[in-house]
Formats: sequence, C-alpha cells, structure tokens
Amino acid sequence: CVVLARLGEKAALCKLLADKEEDARATAARALGNLGDSSVIPELIRLFEDNRFVRWNAASALGNLGDRSVVPELIKLLADKEEDVRMSAVETLGNLGDRSVVPELIKLLLDKEENVRRTAAEALGNLGDRSVVPELIKLLLDKQENVRRTAAEALGKLGDRSAVPELIKLLLDKQENVRRTAAEA
Repeated sequence: CVVLARLGEKAALCKLLADKEEDARATAARALGNLGDSSVIPELIRLFEDNRFVRWNAASALGNLGDRSVVPELIKLLADKEEDVRMSAVETLGNLGDRSVVPELIKLLLDKEENVRRTAAEALGNLGDRSVVPELIKLLLDKQENVRRTAAEALGKLGDRSAVPELIKLLLDKQENVRRTAAEA
C-alpha cells in the first residue's frame, strides 16, 4: 500500500478496500488519505460499515484529506460503540478546524471512556473556540489525571483568563504532570 500510494495508484488502493483482510483494507484507507485526493471520500465513508479497525483508519484517513464536507459523516461516528473509533473521529474533527462541531464534541466530554474525554478536550482546545471554557473547567475535576491534564492544556491554548482561578486550584493536584501542565497553562 505504501508503494502504491507513493506511485499515486488510487485505483489499485481503492480495489484493496474490498480485500478480505482487514489489515489490507485499513492500510489502503490510510494510504488513500495520504494521497490528498478528495475523490476517494465516498470509498472511505463506505468503510464506516466495516469492523472497528477499518472504521478507525478510515476516519483518520478522511482527516488527512482536509475536506470539511466529511464532517456530517464523522459526527455519526461519535456515537460508535468502539472507543478508538470515537477517538479517531474526534481527532479528525478537531484537525479539520470546523467550529460547527463544538456542540458535538462537548457532549463527548461526558463519555464513559477516559481517552474519548481526553481527545475531545484536546480537539476543543485546538479549535480555538473560547465558548468551551466553562465545559473544560468542569473537566479539571475529572477522576482521570490524563483528562485533567489535557483539559488544563486546552484551557492554556484558549488563553481565556477566566480559567486562571481554576488552573491555580489545579496546582495542588496530587499528580505532578497535572500540576506542571496547569502551571504552563
């Protein structure tokens, strides 16, 4: 797949999307995303019906294309039953820079999975929409240290001074990396 991508063999890669081996389908999806050709979007979206590994790779590949037309399809993946698929969709949405997804990402700050909450906080920080500051402040109380640390980091990126009192409180966190990130923020 890597060689096919380097050669720009879109047709051969698209054919691999139907391969019986999941690794071939997932690798082909990634390679197609690296081609930067938005014409493969429909093929990649069809992979959202595949297994979790392929769905995860397809969502990531769509992010590499940088085409915001995929946002509605990625939003559907935010409800996926698999944590890594939701994380991939969140990360891709954050990288596409479309602030219209902020309400959907805020919902994931309450996800049962720590890594989804963390990824959502990171994506919200990357989008630069200061309206999320109150939601990220709530996340500073999360049970999981990586979530608290990422929320602090996101608040630092947003640069909203209203978060300073809560970040100061985080300087007393029991985890050193959380305290350090709060200080940097």
